[in-house]
Amino acid sequence: FVFLRPLGLRLRLAERKLADPVFLCFRDGLVARKYRDAGLTVELIPMSGPFDPRAMPRLVGLLKQIGAQIVHTHDHKSHVLGRLAKPFVKIPVVSTLHGLLSDAKEIPRNRRLLYGLMVRATDSMTDQWIAVSKPLFQRLGEDRKDVTFIPNGVDPAMVMMDEGGPPLPDERGPVLLCLGRLSVEKGQDILLDAMAKVAMMFPDTVLWLAGEGPLESTLRSKASALRIENHIRFLGFREEVAPLLRHATALILPSRGEGTPISVLEAMSMEVPVIAVAVGGVPNLLSQPEIGILVPPENPEALAEAIAGLLRSPEEARRLGRAGKAHVAANFSLDAMAEATAQVYRSCLNS
Repeated sequence: FVFLRPLGLRLRLAERKLADPVFLCFRDGLVARKYRDAGLTVELIPMSGPFDPRAMPRLVGLLKQIGAQIVHTHDHKSHVLGRLAKPFVKIPVVSTLHGLLSDAKEIPRNRRLLYGLMVRATDSMTDQWIAVSKPLFQRLGEDRKDVTFIPNGVDPAMVMMDEGGPPLPDERGPVLLCLGRLSVEKGQDILLDAMAKVAMMFPDTVLWLAGEGPLESTLRSKASALRIENHIRFLGFREEVAPLLRHATALILPSRGEGTPISVLEAMSMEVPVIAVAVGGVPNLLSQPEIGILVPPENPEALAEAIAGLLRSPEEARRLGRAGKAHVAANFSLDAMAEATAQVYRSCLNS
């Protein structure tokens, strides 16, 4: 089998002898190293830009060389390449839809349109679809036999084993944590507006922004303009999330669009309460008020009110944390995700 992404799932499939995964990536960076460190096979298909005509013969040759039986794609670039290779290698293609290209605001509009055209033009070459959230499942078509809803899953033990990383700030008050790329679709600008209100009510509260991206300078300027720069910590990219979650009073997800965000599952698995904007597949994760707190999109006032309510009631925060952990264990396990994915593979091979 050949895969173009998610580590925990690949490890589970390999452990159960359900697949012998080979991870294909387009550059030899952090993700490739992480897969190698986990003992998985990594093959590179280097690309000199977003459209490199040499990538296709490299991919086809590699698929033939390793005797691939299935190609599983996970983003717009791998969707297109994996599907275009299909006529040359004659193996099934599984495509997982993690989110909508229209939500990827950091990609220039003209490039998004071009990617969208290429993805749609090759959609019919996918044998089986996997949707990671109910809205994406509905968008693809709930009644279609070639579409399966498989939510993301986590293993709490794997999350808690995540150690190391640079030193963390020593804070004297509550820590609000936001994990994710610093980009428009992740909504950190909304969170800063909310934080300006929270800081007036709870002066010791700080916000940790863990991530990097094109919006960083804009967010720094905004924090300064709001006069809350002393309440904001820009931590940069952090590979290890467990140390951050151990310090967090709550995880805040202000995104403008999401599928089934892993960061929410990881936080809940460690009993960290979650406050999130009700977009995409997030309401499916926080399906009941006793599991997590949902707020309307583009509403910093509601977000600030939800944060303040949690900070006023530590006991409520602990209760939400316990309920969230139980919810993830019952509905979003990595084992269930692996078995459902393996069933999709079996279906492809049997047909």
